[in-house]
Amino acid sequence: MNEVYIDKDYFKFLDGLIYSINKIDILSNDRSRITILIQIINLLSTLNINTNLSYEEVDSIRNRNIDDSITDRFLFMAMKDETNRLKIGKDLTQIKDFNAFYFLNSSYKNISKTKNGVALLNEHFKGDEFYGQCNIENYTFSGDVNELKTLIPPTNAMIICDNYFFENYKKRKKSISDFVKLFKAGVSSIPFELTIFSKLEDKRNIIVDAMKEICEIGNMQIQIFEAGRDQKYRDRKIYTNYTSISIGHPFDSKETYFTQNFLAVDNDRQRIREINFKKFIMHLMELKSLVNSSRSFLITSNGERELIKYETNDFTNRLFGMIPPSE
Repeated sequence: MNEVYIDKDYFKFLDGLIYSINKIDILSNDRSRITILIQIINLLSTLNINTNLSYEEVDSIRNRNIDDSITDRFLFMAMKDETNRLKIGKDLTQIKDFNAFYFLNSSYKNISKTKNGVALLNEHFKGDEFYGQCNIENYTFSGDVNELKTLIPPTNAMIICDNYFFENYKKRKKSISDFVKLFKAGVSSIPFELTIFSKLEDKRNIIVDAMKEICEIGNMQIQIFEAGRDQKYRDRKIYTNYTSISIGHPFDSKETYFTQNFLAVDNDRQRIREINFKKFIMHLMELKSLVNSSRSFLITSNGERELIKYETNDFTNRLFGMIPPSE
């Protein structure tokens, strides 16, 4: 599951922001920013918290009235959580977890420049937007993926499940390339990792050409697996570091729908934990088992052997790193 990395000074910033929003928005009867902050508090109350608080600072929180601040309250809850969600004394000077949520101030200048598709908020955040536009239900668009540009959150890895990914590839290759570029746009100094599950039988030459052309986007790692006979229910599903996506006809350049669930946006922490993340992790586990059990060859209809796994190099998609070790 995703983790949260938060600088100790950001706790104070959040408290100040909560206070100022409560004071201003209640008077104006505008609840939207309060709702967004509740979503962030629910996220912090759900995931593991990694912070550079010292042991002494944590002890002082234990000894304070937990009503002193909102952040004291959820830190106290994290300390008492039987799963030990609070991890202290962390070095936050580098982004090392590319599936995580980061809350850091601007003193971390190098991080802001090389966030590489990671969800990052700094103290310029005004409580007015937390990737809320990324939750989309049946949005209709023309098929031009550029129409989705403002809806895509940070991303540095992707899994595409599409049984027909390689059908009519020559006709669809520009759409496929544009689609990958759209998601890769915020990644600079790490490889963008792409895993594809599709029907591969009798498509070796097409697959080799497709890998070569997608690699021309630059700084890509690609692996392609046979989808298997029982994967229809996951057809045309896409997973990224922070979202699960459904698209009717993702690469056909014709009118279709786009649905996206941003895992962290919800006003109910139970929903974040049990529906958004739990369901997402379950799907990743099923796909990982498919990777682990993949055979080296598939017997085609004419009796020849054909590879069912193709990859630019030996790697494990970083999305699978979200699966808890015990699972």
